[in-house]
Amino acid sequence: MSNLLTCNKLTKSFGVRPLFDGLSFSIEDGERIGMIGPNGAGKSTLLKILAGLEDSDGGTVISRKGLRIAYLPQSESFDSHATIDSTLEAHLPHHLSAAERASRIGEIRSRVGFPEGVEIVSNLSGGFQKRLAIASRLISQPELFFLDEPTNHLDLETILWLEEVLRNGDFAAIIISHDRTFLQNTTNRTIEISRRYPEGFLSVSGGYRDFLEQREARLNQLEQQERNLANAVRRETEWLRRQPRARTTKSSARIQAAQDLIGALGAARSRSQAQREAEVEFSATGRETKRLVVAEGISKKFGDRPIVSNLDVILQKGTKLGIVGRNGSGKSTVLKLLAKQLEVDSGEVWHAQKLKIVSFDQQRKSIDRTVSLRRYLAPDSDTVVFQGRELHVAAYAARYLFRADQLDTQTSFLSGGEQARLLIAKLILEPADVLLLDEPTNDLDIDTVDALEESLLSFPGAVVLITHDRSLLESVCDLFLVLKDGETEYVASMAQWQQILLAKKTTKPAKASARSEPSSGSLSKEEVRELNKMSQEIERAEKKMNELEEQLAEAATAKADISSVNEDYQAARSRVEELYIRWAELEKRANGDS
Repeated sequence: MSNLLTCNKLTKSFGVRPLFDGLSFSIEDGERIGMIGPNGAGKSTLLKILAGLEDSDGGTVISRKGLRIAYLPQSESFDSHATIDSTLEAHLPHHLSAAERASRIGEIRSRVGFPEGVEIVSNLSGGFQKRLAIASRLISQPELFFLDEPTNHLDLETILWLEEVLRNGDFAAIIISHDRTFLQNTTNRTIEISRRYPEGFLSVSGGYRDFLEQREARLNQLEQQERNLANAVRRETEWLRRQPRARTTKSSARIQAAQDLIGALGAARSRSQAQREAEVEFSATGRETKRLVVAEGISKKFGDRPIVSNLDVILQKGTKLGIVGRNGSGKSTVLKLLAKQLEVDSGEVWHAQKLKIVSFDQQRKSIDRTVSLRRYLAPDSDTVVFQGRELHVAAYAARYLFRADQLDTQTSFLSGGEQARLLIAKLILEPADVLLLDEPTNDLDIDTVDALEESLLSFPGAVVLITHDRSLLESVCDLFLVLKDGETEYVASMAQWQQILLAKKTTKPAKASARSEPSSGSLSKEEVRELNKMSQEIERAEKKMNELEEQLAEAATAKADISSVNEDYQAARSRVEELYIRWAELEKRANGDS
């Protein structure tokens, strides 16, 4: 392997707070590095520095001459009138000929699965916009690719596509991600940025599981070193107390050595305290009732589109149910039905008497963004009641990694990860029989996700979980409810769900996978062009339909008038059906079927 890039003693601070200090490591050709670390460790900032988009406070970055670098931020903003082709074109090297530019665009469209023809980017689904953002970097044929949280808010189908791109790519990469399964499937080295390590980071070759094993060994080693230092400092402190005022040269040297030991112990303790983990511990009510929620034959439609039909759900103490399906399949709606926040069209949802339900909504709408962190956690005083005892709000906030100087910060100014931790901290104050969690891991670092996982595993009540974190689902849940086109199915494992998803994908190749240029058959030139653009038309129509579905759900939850929204939804639904009928007709004729 040859060296692509080396950073030497990189330092960066945010105001008076240091992000990292003295980082030194190299990136070799062929490496796919997963970069992890706690929120606020400076991972995104480091990636920008390595990509040449931001300056460090100190240190150097040296890259191989002529190295082609691509950088993908967490979110991408597209021009509202941009097309797929124009977006790809903008990322091509200027020296390429017209023929070479057309060839690269055609090749990348085929790899990504976009159809031929012009398509307005703003009408693409979120998953395909992320694919386009990635494709626009790949088209420059980078030798080193930086990706910052590329799986955020993606459904499983797009994540699987991205995994394949990274595994088969002929480039080195650094990927910031908190998705542990994604890291295991795509990386061959892991770097954790953390002040807990004397070097400021830990680098381990191999997959993510290899990293976990070696990190545990390294942390145990650091703990033993701290204990040894503490014992040595204790001995030297006792010696110092026994010595007379007169000092010999020999004793002066020992005094200096003792002071050095004390300084080393202070630094070691500072490092160990720098990486505290959030203390996630959901409280149960202690209820002995076995059955908590029973849904019998429930159905729900938005207009003519069924979300669920004749669904049965039983939540008992110890139930750990995962709800899975594509984005827009109605997972959040099912949570609202089980919580009785949304009325069923038919069937019945029964709750045990005085049932306590705690819900985490992925939009975090329950966070009052007009108040301070202090007042959100403790509206009327400076204390909270946690598991039957009073705690000062500062001590309680510290359990979720908030500093005392953040207590009077307005919640709207908190980062995404901080808002997620804040909502968890608020919900944990409420003893619960049932936890309904909708994407609780978004923006959380891996250590906090680990703590959440442990808490859910030990929670004695029922848990219903929606998340794109496959590792969390596999660890916590023992049963999965799959939503697909209004139908429901229970499966026992994530592997079964993935098989269902891939089987569904192959039945509609024009929607989500690359397909070869159709034969013209009996089609006219205009119809061939229409068929080539059919996939994008369907994606655009389905996106509009899904947006209207969300509006229907919100209106229904608020018990508002849904008639006007429903009319628009019905029209959008009809449009989707018409497009599928037309697509099937064109495909049949293109293949020469009568």
